[in-house]
Amino acid sequence: MEDSLYIVMQEKNSRVAKWLLSYFGREPLWEDLTPVNLKKFNEYLQEHLSINSVKTYIAELRSVINLYREEKDIPVSKVNLKTVLKTKSVKSTNCYLTIEELERIGNLTGLNEIQRNVRDMFLLQAWCGCRLSDAITLTAENIDGEFLSYTSQKTRVYTSVPIKPLVRDIVRRMPEIKLHNTMTYNRTVHRLCKMAGITQQESIWRAGKRCTAPKYELISSHSARRSFATNLYEAGIEIGKISYMMGHTDTAMTERYICSNMEINDDIRDFFK
Repeated sequence: MEDSLYIVMQEKNSRVAKWLLSYFGREPLWEDLTPVNLKKFNEYLQEHLSINSVKTYIAELRSVINLYREEKDIPVSKVNLKTVLKTKSVKSTNCYLTIEELERIGNLTGLNEIQRNVRDMFLLQAWCGCRLSDAITLTAENIDGEFLSYTSQKTRVYTSVPIKPLVRDIVRRMPEIKLHNTMTYNRTVHRLCKMAGITQQESIWRAGKRCTAPKYELISSHSARRSFATNLYEAGIEIGKISYMMGHTDTAMTERYICSNMEINDDIRDFFK
């Protein structure tokens, strides 16, 4: 029973295990993972959960199938899971910046002091996923070779994130980076995004209503960590690993940061180079 589907799924993501239990009316077996059952399970989730939660759970299930497909007799082991476990796209309730957009902000020149401070703090969070309360305490001592390591002040969770050269430079300069109040910070983030050409129209849902505006107007201080979580998620990285890197105690917290409208790629991009 140690390697039963239900036990494995409980260890991977207990919520997915509970939904599988609910759908089948019993503990699921490896042989239950037929193309028909998986399609129906996907539809079952979409009837009860938001589409982003469905995508998260399907990604977890797909990663387990891929991990055990050679070891277990899984009916879908030879099937393209992307065609079986498809989910529809919906507009996000939040906005995030893509990797390319973050790089554009990082390449801005001619900034004043406030813009440099806000840009550096925003990129630090967007590239390593830390909370502001943790970011302001980081020093060169938190850099351990190719990783940035620290213990979250809020959750007391130890985490370690691969560090980009840009982040390494920002952390080393943290003592000279000044903090600004939320109003100044968000106003400056809008300005930085506009300077970086992030001006395309975006539609999101707020308070049950569709909001359409230039993207730079929809970005705020909270968008940094959403960008971190969403970019990793779209790169195909497991939700559990994203949760660990963000210092969360459970994946449900991490799901709230994912704004993805895209299909998950099977191949993980080289995110941190």
